[in-house]
Amino acid sequence: MTPLDISHPPPTRWLAVHEGEGPDLRITATRPMPVGTRVTVGREGDVAIGVRTPNRGVSRIAVEVTASPTGWRIAVPNRNGAVMHPWGGPLQVASPVDGIDWPLLGIRLRHTNTSQHWILLSADDLAITPAGPVAGDESSGTDLAGRPSDLSKGTSQAIRVVFHELLSWPPRHPATPLQLKQAATRLGIAPPSVRDRLAVAWDKAAELGVNGIERDLTDPGYLYALVRAGYVRPPRVAPGLAGLRYISSGSHD
Repeated sequence: MTPLDISHPPPTRWLAVHEGEGPDLRITATRPMPVGTRVTVGREGDVAIGVRTPNRGVSRIAVEVTASPTGWRIAVPNRNGAVMHPWGGPLQVASPVDGIDWPLLGIRLRHTNTSQHWILLSADDLAITPAGPVAGDESSGTDLAGRPSDLSKGTSQAIRVVFHELLSWPPRHPATPLQLKQAATRLGIAPPSVRDRLAVAWDKAAELGVNGIERDLTDPGYLYALVRAGYVRPPRVAPGLAGLRYISSGSHD
């Protein structure tokens, strides 16, 4: 039996292409992304996208990804652009060059075709931080000094059921919160109980000093604050699939 070589551990960062028609998306390419690696992704890129699921609306070079020591550097040279979907955070239209410091990031290419084309990035060596996914953005962070106590199991379950689509990995588009009646049915409790549990979570976000969020229990603004503060954890995922297959759901808050 060949001994395990622990001097060269498997890479902790991966890139995958996730694409297809309608709900039938599949992984069509994967690539390890050690720190310092730079790859182009497109119909004629180092990693192909828009080829196995044909789409000439995808640029020859759609995105350039570099694994930096602190996160990811994303360049989007194509004219149609792309949308960033950091796990547990608000989506944002990509700039020509972005720095994203986040462990799970989906990049959705914009085009006029009905198919979806995603680049999935996962990094075991990156952590969720109060500053959020934008590199160097300290203005919107939450202060963890005097951090309120953890969410109860019931509150965590309510958050994950109501915001299931927004917490999915790989990301979904579109992704919308469940109505409270639907969430109550799934949880096996009455709608007022769901509302009470979410109100506790909203109050936690308010205690963190988050400003500018209204008390709408299905608005994900307070969810994003809870994610940044570590109350809602990301899934642990199997290496080599850019986070496609879960090791655990992250429901152990």
